[in-house]
Amino acid sequence: MHNLYKIKRVLEKINYSGQVQNAALEQGDPKLYTEILKFLVFRSSRAMREHLEAKGISLQSEYLPDHKFYKALADLCANLFAYRLPLSTE
Repeated sequence: MHNLYKIKRVLEKINYSGQVQNAALEQGDPKLYTEILKFLVFRSSRAMREHLEAKGISLQSEYLPDHKFYKALADLCANLFAYRLPLSTE
């Protein structure tokens, strides 16, 4: 429960405009977390958007279906930040 409180506080600080339901957070609802990730990457920071554009990343990735967005996010993390995300089809 404490981690959910932390997530909600961070979302408040970055002015996340979407609705956050405790039950969806607790259950790990992929749709909710996808919306949050898209907001963090594409809408929360102009500097981040400019950095992505400068690196040749399409800002249209925000509008991809969820499974394609996660793949694009994993590629972005690997290419820009040398971070490998463990992905599975489950």
